[in-house]
Amino acid sequence: MSNRYIVYDFDDTIYDGDSSADFYKFAIKRYPMILLFLPIHIFSFAMIKFKLADDSRMKEIFFSFLKYVKDVDLLISDFWKINEHKIKSFYDKIGKDHSRDIIISASPEFLIEHIFSVKDITVVKIMGSKIDKRTGKFSSKNCYGKEKVIRLYEYEKDCIVEEFYTDNLCADKPLADIAEKVYHVKKDEVIELR
Repeated sequence: MSNRYIVYDFDDTIYDGDSSADFYKFAIKRYPMILLFLPIHIFSFAMIKFKLADDSRMKEIFFSFLKYVKDVDLLISDFWKINEHKIKSFYDKIGKDHSRDIIISASPEFLIEHIFSVKDITVVKIMGSKIDKRTGKFSSKNCYGKEKVIRLYEYEKDCIVEEFYTDNLCADKPLADIAEKVYHVKKDEVIELR
């Protein structure tokens, strides 16, 4: 098997938007009692946004809403039935070969894995933040920035990133730095940068 991969960020790159934020809003519609914890969730989101606290800890507080969801698997399935159309067409082209694709995201693995299963897209690996879908607890660091490179090399120490696709070159600079070719994705437009 080749150690040359095509690596993609997920949110705003393959998915049109922030899947975690969309999933949260969707959960609130199904479980309005989550709104009782809105002040805590807003606080944790602000701490993450302005980098005032550890991302993993704040995201754990944010995803604690999962404790109040009766059937998380059903919620995930229903979420993707409504949001499947947000997978961008540049990625979702019929007949496109995904056999060398690795998806790396700060969003929860459990959320991303589901849509690839539904769409029957087989990729090499999906790496995201490892979050318990029943409690919101993290079992890894937030898969963001340098952590994406660490996770990639943990998966395969000799991997070569032939192509890397992202919407955010600042956040994904560590991955862009090790890629042979870098593409910036804005909506459905893909621009080669290097």
